[in-house]
Amino acid sequence: MAELGWEDDSSGEAYDVDLIYTFDNEKINEYFLWENGPYPEYTHIPTPEEYYAMPEGERWSDDRTPYRPRYYTMTASYVDLVERTLYYEWRDSGASREEYPDTCIAVRFIKEFNISKGDFERANEARRTSMEERGEKPEDNPRNELYPVDLIYTFDNEKINEYFLWENGPYEY
Repeated sequence: MAELGWEDDSSGEAYDVDLIYTFDNEKINEYFLWENGPYPEYTHIPTPEEYYAMPEGERWSDDRTPYRPRYYTMTASYVDLVERTLYYEWRDSGASREEYPDTCIAVRFIKEFNISKGDFERANEARRTSMEERGEKPEDNPRNELYPVDLIYTFDNEKINEYFLWENGPYEY
């Protein structure tokens, strides 16, 4: 069993097992539409300044953040570049957010663990291959987005942050 903490395990929403086991994609897809869920409507995506001014416990509300999910999350392809326990301790300590505020997790990760560009590129390709094997594509879903490796390795926070803003991405929101 995979360790908890991956982006796909973070929603906290329980599945309707009976519905899932109907294998009726139309019903399942309808069930998971945002407007059919028990959650409040969101009409405003906070700016980065508004987001970071919120109490930390109120920040995560599905993808209602200033930046797309890949800005905040790392998947196994990247985490496996280091020992998972080290990664989780680092991520959960919050130290990297204090040292590098308003910085993409990939940049913090690379700096903390001294990840070479070549290794990071290979992890990006491993992520792409993993998705293709499941019939998924990066453009299908913002959680599937791959890192723009050349941009990440500029370490230019202003450009990276601008790139990851929802309104600058290829996804409808």
